[in-house]
Amino acid sequence: MRVHSIERASGRDGIEWSARISVADQERTVRFGGPPELVSNADATPFLAAALLPAMAWGHDLHVDGAVSGAVVAKVPMIARLFASMDPTLRVPEVTVAEEAEEPWPAGDGGVACMFSRGVDSSYSAAVPRVDPGPLDALVYCRTLEPNHDEATAAAELEATRRAAEVVGLPLHAVWTDLREFTDPMFGWSAMHGSGLAALALLVRQRFDHVVLPSAYDLESLAPAGSHPAIDPLWSSPSTRIHHDHLDRGRHAKVAWLAAERPDLLPHLKVCYQHSTQTNCGQCHKCALTMSSLRAEGALGLATLFPAELDLEVVRRQRVVGPGSRGLWVPIARRAREVGDDELADALEDMLRLSAVPTLRELLSSRSKVAEQAFRTLAGPPRFEPYDPERATTFERFDRAYTDARLSLIRHGEVRPLGTPPPPGLRASTVVASLAASIRHRRRRR
Repeated sequence: MRVHSIERASGRDGIEWSARISVADQERTVRFGGPPELVSNADATPFLAAALLPAMAWGHDLHVDGAVSGAVVAKVPMIARLFASMDPTLRVPEVTVAEEAEEPWPAGDGGVACMFSRGVDSSYSAAVPRVDPGPLDALVYCRTLEPNHDEATAAAELEATRRAAEVVGLPLHAVWTDLREFTDPMFGWSAMHGSGLAALALLVRQRFDHVVLPSAYDLESLAPAGSHPAIDPLWSSPSTRIHHDHLDRGRHAKVAWLAAERPDLLPHLKVCYQHSTQTNCGQCHKCALTMSSLRAEGALGLATLFPAELDLEVVRRQRVVGPGSRGLWVPIARRAREVGDDELADALEDMLRLSAVPTLRELLSSRSKVAEQAFRTLAGPPRFEPYDPERATTFERFDRAYTDARLSLIRHGEVRPLGTPPPPGLRASTVVASLAASIRHRRRRR
């Protein structure tokens, strides 16, 4: 893979940097841009961050025909090895650049910024009091990061994000990139978003000494993912330190903190990526997860961009794979039971049981298109929602490979090759509980 023809252009919205990326017999342009005071002195370093994981997925070496921070180049082999340890299908590439550029060490007056999208993680990171790396001075929002948004929705979302930043009490800087048009055909944003946000942080490094990337997991539920505390900081350059935000609170704990400490931010929460709309659909994985947390904390009514009621059957038909994904739901189930919301707790526990055991349909239809068609004719659609493009990708492989390796060791004491599923070892009680949950789910759908 080759990154070349790097150009800088000035326009009405600011300064845009572009590069051609050639791989095999394909070539496309990737762009990054923002206000002159943020990006006028950028170089090819953001394109290195953007292209590394795609090069690994293609199994190609990577050459960047431009000036790249030498300090970042030196850490790329380690970054690549960490990604490959999470997904054995990724190949560690040889990375070369035309020029290794030097940067001054930070002068200490550039301030601290945080990436902001109005999701749970970034709303928490923007609002929580912090001493490390220091109080925030600004928020950075990428206005082109949702591929399903048309121009009108993107413009409206930018204004909504400005209003949310005003509630937080910090200035908002808007940047843009079309990176997802390049990476989405290969894997979803859940795999790419750590490197993608790091590329944006490197884009604005002339302005900020520190950039915080919101974290998705706490220490208990931490699993292999595209954004990871072991990887994100390695993208730091001498002039800007990139921080994966702290792991002391997970997704549900962040919702609980926002509900208790900053309820004024709940009307601004936007987590849904499914449609070109300014509201949350209430049906997708992210909506179901966030609405479950809000309901468990008694705060769903304050988050006015969501539907007023949570459909528990939407919760039941979610499928979550691996400890990382499931770990996001477990604290919600515990909290729901603790506060006496047994209907929500039952729905969450049913969903987790259904996720633990593949159905006969799933076992057979995965091996035969004829069997799948027969099941569809006789029984209707599958009980689970189809995998969405955010999850059925490299991130899922990260989580699945991590799970399979540990299950083989825990259940059977076996060390199996990476990527090899563990042999069967489910307890009969788990199978029975899953079947019972499936029957309850079927009855409710009638």
